[in-house]
Amino acid sequence: MSVFSFKNIYMAYLDCRQNKRNKLDAIEFETQAEDRILRLYERLLDRTYHPSSSICFVAEKPKLREIFAANFEDRVIHHLLVRY
Repeated sequence: MSVFSFKNIYMAYLDCRQNKRNKLDAIEFETQAEDRILRLYERLLDRTYHPSSSICFVAEKPKLREIFAANFEDRVIHHLLVRY
């Protein structure tokens, strides 16, 4: 079975949403989860997937640091790669 199967991407999505269900991009993804997972699957198979730009922000607690956060779709792919 390929790492890039629909089932594996779906499982990665479930992992990813675990602590992000109240975040805006997670909610947007979830409203069309099946279609978005299918498009991710097709882009991975076609080798046309490219990560989006990260969002940069500054966190001050517990110390000052710069954070680069991936969008939710890219986080699903991160979870997929870490799982397998």
